[in-house]
Amino acid sequence: MATVATEERAPATSGLRLRWRVLISVLVVLHLAAVFTPPFRFASRSAQGEASPVADAAYRAFQPYINAAYLDHGYFYFAPNPGPSHLVRYEVDMGEAREPLVGVFPHIEPDRPRIIGTQQPRVIYHRHFMLAESLHANFTPPAPPDDLPESAELRQAILADWTRRRETYEVLKTSFEQHLSAIHGGRPVRIVRLEHRQPTPQEFLGGMAIDDPRTYRDLPEVLSPGEMP
Repeated sequence: MATVATEERAPATSGLRLRWRVLISVLVVLHLAAVFTPPFRFASRSAQGEASPVADAAYRAFQPYINAAYLDHGYFYFAPNPGPSHLVRYEVDMGEAREPLVGVFPHIEPDRPRIIGTQQPRVIYHRHFMLAESLHANFTPPAPPDDLPESAELRQAILADWTRRRETYEVLKTSFEQHLSAIHGGRPVRIVRLEHRQPTPQEFLGGMAIDDPRTYRDLPEVLSPGEMP
């Protein structure tokens, strides 16, 4: 009798295992599809910023899971058209009798004069890189947009959004300055956002290095009319 019972249970157990394998396989395939969809949508964009209809439809289908799992990373810095990177330069006020100390992050070259704050190993460098990019991504001009709509409701919504984003940026910027000030004995610290562009193909073929000083520029806190943040 025991042998018969064992033989009867075996097919049921086997069927249960098969269902679990199928379910797990389906979930893995769906997850991989969700991982693949954001870069696929990005790579299929045209010069006008419109993505393939297939890519858009797939993205809409997976968007709740993509957002929940934070799979929609910034792919703009990958080839073939990476954008500029952003850094932070900070100046530590050492008093009237001394020149300010100058630091940059992310920074990984210990032999450059007058630059402090080298971040090594690479994982620490990358952490500072993301901090600098986060500050830039949250930058909001100190004045609200000039071209506000006539509708009072829309104007109020735009101003509320600008206020929220400006407060977020000011909190980030102040926290950076306070942290750097604490590191340097409480001395006043001023930070400046930097943009580092890639040399153009013509400049590179002409011998310009990727870290040429001409590829860096200070980003203003107050924008001129028509200037993009």
